[in-house]
Amino acid sequence: ATTEIYTLSLHDALPIWQSEIIEATLRDGHWRGEVVNYAPDGREFIVDCRTQVVLDEQGDQIALCGVSTDITEQKRTEAALRESEQTFRNIVQASPMGIHLYHLEADGRLVFTGANPAADRLLGFEHAPLFGKTIEEAFPALVVTQVPERYRRVAEHGETWHTEQIDYADGEIGGAFEVYAFQMSPGKLAVMFTDITARKEAELALRANEEMFRGLFENHAAVKLLVDYGTGSIVDANQAAADYYGWSRERLRQMCIFDINTLPEEVVRTEMDQAVKRRRVNFEFRHRRADGSVRDVEVFSSTVSLKGRNLLYSIVHDITDRRLAEAEQEKLREQLMQVQKLDSVGQLAGGVAHDFNNMLQGIIGYTELASSQVDPADPVYADLQEIGKTADRAADLTRQLLAFARKQTVSPKVLDLNVTVGEMLSMLRRLIGEGVRLVWMPGPALWPVRIDPVQVHTMLANLCINARDAVGGTGRITIESRNVVIDKVFCASHAAARVGDYVMLAVSDDGCGMPKDMLAKIFDPFFTTKEVGKGTGLGLSTVHGVLMQNGGFVSVYSEVGKGTTFLLY
Repeated sequence: ATTEIYTLSLHDALPIWQSEIIEATLRDGHWRGEVVNYAPDGREFIVDCRTQVVLDEQGDQIALCGVSTDITEQKRTEAALRESEQTFRNIVQASPMGIHLYHLEADGRLVFTGANPAADRLLGFEHAPLFGKTIEEAFPALVVTQVPERYRRVAEHGETWHTEQIDYADGEIGGAFEVYAFQMSPGKLAVMFTDITARKEAELALRANEEMFRGLFENHAAVKLLVDYGTGSIVDANQAAADYYGWSRERLRQMCIFDINTLPEEVVRTEMDQAVKRRRVNFEFRHRRADGSVRDVEVFSSTVSLKGRNLLYSIVHDITDRRLAEAEQEKLREQLMQVQKLDSVGQLAGGVAHDFNNMLQGIIGYTELASSQVDPADPVYADLQEIGKTADRAADLTRQLLAFARKQTVSPKVLDLNVTVGEMLSMLRRLIGEGVRLVWMPGPALWPVRIDPVQVHTMLANLCINARDAVGGTGRITIESRNVVIDKVFCASHAAARVGDYVMLAVSDDGCGMPKDMLAKIFDPFFTTKEVGKGTGLGLSTVHGVLMQNGGFVSVYSEVGKGTTFLLY
């Protein structure tokens, strides 16, 4: 309480009034300084003390006046500021980014005041000699870029500025920096920068690669697709793809690969996974087109990264014609193997039949000789006759074998097949029976052919008997003739055919027909669809052998339930 303080001595009332302060005040007439003091509760505080001697009218010292101001918070603020400034200096010195410091003078000059070690390292020279110079003097190259004016606006108005400064030399990047300029306090500017030359060179190279890829993608004649293998969506398609599939590029970009591929979606995803994992790079699919057609394609796929997206880059080749050619080639290969097999079996059959025929002639001769010496009433005579009949049937079989093997003795003549077939009609009608109608349709102005008429008889007899059995009692058999010209297109699908002029005999029936698997075997020796004991399996083989012997060939067309047609050229 002040009333109590009044009764105390100065030293007791205010400890801050130390003897040194009083002595200095009395000696000099005044004193000012900072004094640390402690409150009764022990709290430390700092005061700014000012003392003055009071004089009377005669100039004698009669009193001492003192004023104390608490500046504790002010001192704390100043200490914090000093610590902050030291921290800033430490950060500037340790920063990996280059830092330039500037001060904006009242006359508008922007003075370069400092730089950190990173600035020396990044720019390749020491900055200390430049301190105190204006920005134009320190860095004259910046004048043409109007950077100084931009820095002044930042220092004066507190703006921030982020930019990239790139120097080009002969079309290439000589150096590139990313720059941040900001106001530290009014009139004070900091500029931070880092070297981005490597990044810019990589971006430039990447851009060049993307442009090259885009050029190859856009302008290439091959069908190309970019597919997101996560969703299956078509990210892009080149013009060749639009032309091939029949959809516009915009429409293709709205579609999925599953809309094009005929395989189930889960199978396509499995195949894409194979490509992504590089287990396979080429695939064969069937792709739909806008017109509804389906084409065989071979797809080569690999992964690419484009603008941060991982995509499947696919090149599509149409192999439909190749597949058709391969299928046709396989068919021709099978036909060739059939011809070779028939030739091999024919050689074997011909050799066996020739020797067997010689033995049969002996059997027939001795049987006739024995029969002439036996009374017809004798039971032995009947047995000898049966032996003779069996030998004659065996001789017929050998003739078929020889015809099949093309070793039968023939007497070719120049014939008009219309006349030859016409002379055989009555015999053929008796052969097939009354229940089957035989129709003869001769072609006009038939070209002459050179062939043994017996061979014509053999072929027609075999075919008409087969047709009769296929009809099964009642039906129709048609024989027709006409001139035909065989070209290369026809030969491509018929291995035995040769280009030229031919006379064709067609034998058709409306019987039961044959399935496709049976058609592949009908000319095989000893192959028959008839019951055991009703067919030798040599009839159609004989027809094939006769035609081959006479420079011709045979084709057959059949459908179950609709009949069969044999075309003899």
